[in-house]
Amino acid sequence: MRHQTAGSTEPRRRRPWGERQAFAAVALVTAAVVGALTVGDPAVPATATLVAVAVCAVVPVAADGLVGLLVGLLSAAALVVVRQWTGAWTPESFGRSLATTVLLLLLGWAVGRLGKRLRGSSRPEPSLAQAAAFGSMGLVTEVVAEARLEEEALRAQRHRRVLSVMLVRTSVVDGSADRADAAQRVAARHVEAALRRTDVPFALAPDLVGAILPETPAEGAWQVAGSLLERVADTTFTDRDERSRQRLGDHATVAVGIATLPDDGADARTLLAAALRSLGGDEQEPARAPHGESVR
Repeated sequence: MRHQTAGSTEPRRRRPWGERQAFAAVALVTAAVVGALTVGDPAVPATATLVAVAVCAVVPVAADGLVGLLVGLLSAAALVVVRQWTGAWTPESFGRSLATTVLLLLLGWAVGRLGKRLRGSSRPEPSLAQAAAFGSMGLVTEVVAEARLEEEALRAQRHRRVLSVMLVRTSVVDGSADRADAAQRVAARHVEAALRRTDVPFALAPDLVGAILPETPAEGAWQVAGSLLERVADTTFTDRDERSRQRLGDHATVAVGIATLPDDGADARTLLAAALRSLGGDEQEPARAPHGESVR
């Protein structure tokens, strides 16, 4: 299978602002409706309703939607107890009590989901020094890559298709951390440029990037690897130490490892492990063909 090259882009992550606004709106409207239902109801003191709404609007923020449902249920049960204690529990009040219960459940659930979204969005993004995907580059992180690979593996097995995973390690043998970072970024960009739109580039570490290659047999994956190694060896990068352009092949070793479904594994973890073994594992030594190719 001939592997056509094309630019590869990472889909933008969906921003959660819309969901947060929706949950907040549901909570506000629900609280207002609960208040309207109990206004003028002599069986339920306004203070009791206010406390129930406040509990449902505050407690689930620190939890999630499931806890919010539980808080709403307990609050509704408390209001029923108040009705019984005041002696106003009658068949005519059943409909109002049922509506209040449903609304308090909805209020607790919406606040719980809102709190979970707010906590998720407040987590700091990894810095460029920590991000395996080089921050703004179009490589997905290890967690996303493993999930995508698992999806592609299941799809390939369901439709009896092939699937390959390619790993590329760029080991700078001399120079500073800045030189290593510059060389590894250039190699990562070449990996992106060698892929089709259906392929998924990812990064496991600054020196270890790769790609998921759907519907690509081992032969096609090695064609991509061979072309990639030829381009990477002769490419240049800006060396801040020497204040000049340097040939990557003069300062780094680039190794490629490939694993294919079903020959090397049937799920994400086994495929990645097989690709690492093909690459040379944790020893940092580039593997040799047919299990790995390297160029310096």
